[in-house]
Amino acid sequence: MQVIVLGGMARVGKTNIADWIVDQANVSGMHPIRLSFADPLKKQAAEDAGYGTDWRKYKKEKPSEYRKVCQDLGASKRAVDPDYWVNLWKEEVSKHSQDELTVSPEEGWGETVVIVDDCRYKNEIDAAKYFQSFTMFIYAGSREIPDSDAEWRSHESEELSQRIEGGDEEGSQYFDWALVNNGSTSDLEDKLEKRKDFMLGLSPGRFSTLCTCGECSTFRFDIQNTELIESIKAALETLRSSTSLSDEQKEQIEEEFGEMLEDLEDGSVDVDNFFSKYWKGNLDDIHEDDEDEDDDEYDEGDADDSASGW
Repeated sequence: MQVIVLGGMARVGKTNIADWIVDQANVSGMHPIRLSFADPLKKQAAEDAGYGTDWRKYKKEKPSEYRKVCQDLGASKRAVDPDYWVNLWKEEVSKHSQDELTVSPEEGWGETVVIVDDCRYKNEIDAAKYFQSFTMFIYAGSREIPDSDAEWRSHESEELSQRIEGGDEEGSQYFDWALVNNGSTSDLEDKLEKRKDFMLGLSPGRFSTLCTCGECSTFRFDIQNTELIESIKAALETLRSSTSLSDEQKEQIEEEFGEMLEDLEDGSVDVDNFFSKYWKGNLDDIHEDDEDEDDDEYDEGDADDSASGW
């Protein structure tokens, strides 16, 4: 069983992304199930309002009342037990995990994929990690999202997402992945397609220790051109003031970094192909002379170390 958990401010596009994941899971022969953290709360709110468990009908007929009831009911239960709703969600996920084991190949078995599009609290993230979930925060970036000034935005359920969207460093580390949804639908689908195998557990890398190298981190956190430009400029400023580099070295670095910045700023290179062009290409030339010197010092001891995988 796979569990995919999405976080982000309301109306940022999490539901659309979850819909896309459902479609891709079906295409891959998997068994997708939508299960929000708020599902137990929504059903309880509907029951209290006389709608049975049909929270969708309640939401459609009385949207303002529905939202307020959900917020108030959710907060009242959390005040008594912060994990009240989370524990109900964990019970549901565990049931789906057990159900998966009872289906035979003859019955059309497909790996269960639980998809959650409403992660809003830290204890929900902790619950997700209990199931080794794929966790991703969806950023709005430069895009204006609907109802950005609505009164309900001040509710506690939006607080964590707003902090992360605003650049809170600690909060941004809660999620293992990030995606910036600030372009067209086509742009979004292109980003999702590149990350699909990791989401659905089809890539071996999904279950390995998360790599923290520059290339992997840039992909995992969907670093934008503007962020990369700022980082390169800051690094360049540091190198300019270095006393350990010669003027010749600084001039060579300035030339290489200048080309990077020019390509990033005019859009001819984006983050997705930045590392393949520069990190593994042109920058290797800068250290070519140093590598030649290292070759001169290569002896039998080095060869033994290399052969043993040191």
